[in-house]
Amino acid sequence: MKKAVFLIVSLFLLVGTPFVSKAADVNVNIGLTVPLPPPPEGEPDVEALPPVQFAEPPDVVAVPSGTSYVYMVPNTVGLYFYNDYWYRFHRGYWYRSAMYNGPWIYLEAAIVPRVIVGVPPEYVHYLPPRYHRIHYRDLHSHWQEWDRSRHWHKYNWYRHELRHDVRQDRFRRIETERKRLHRGDHRPPRDVRHPRGDGHKPPPGDFHKPRGDGNKPPLGDGRKPKGDRNKPPLEPKEQQGQDRSQHEQR
Repeated sequence: MKKAVFLIVSLFLLVGTPFVSKAADVNVNIGLTVPLPPPPEGEPDVEALPPVQFAEPPDVVAVPSGTSYVYMVPNTVGLYFYNDYWYRFHRGYWYRSAMYNGPWIYLEAAIVPRVIVGVPPEYVHYLPPRYHRIHYRDLHSHWQEWDRSRHWHKYNWYRHELRHDVRQDRFRRIETERKRLHRGDHRPPRDVRHPRGDGHKPPPGDFHKPRGDGNKPPLGDGRKPKGDRNKPPLEPKEQQGQDRSQHEQR
């Protein structure tokens, strides 16, 4: 009897483990999907794909998607790094490369990792202005270690972005913007770069202090000086000439 119970429990654990793991990979994106437009029919001409040009290897940002880290390039729509490959979404097609600037090969949408498809190509434009950037060299040296240790989960700025309400707001804005463009309204959106709400106020914790005059001490006690107290004293000759002028006026 005990052997039968043991076998049943073991079988349940063996069968149930993949489903638990799979559910953990997608729990971040439940209810947060902005479907991509259907891809055009046929395969694209890869040679006609516009090149991605950077003066130097680009920085990236870490965006939540399941239990894996997906990285995107700031100010660039649809350019991802995941699991040692670069992925690109352009006009309904997916591409992959070993380098951020190509050469690119066409990928069927069905074989693109789900964690990448779960992050809209425009998502990077809706992050807070001072969202943490990661240097290219650091990414290629440490991305595997970061994945194993869940490195970015230690930081407030990442945990803030991981929140359901924050991501829901990002997806809602992206969907609204897509509908606006679909209607033919191609005017620049008012709040993409600096969205309202939490976009203006970075989450407390790991953001750098703003540059500028924030560290300069106030001048004196804050009151404006009266009269000419800050002017240097007049030389004796100038003082005598001023006294003579005042006497003649009298």
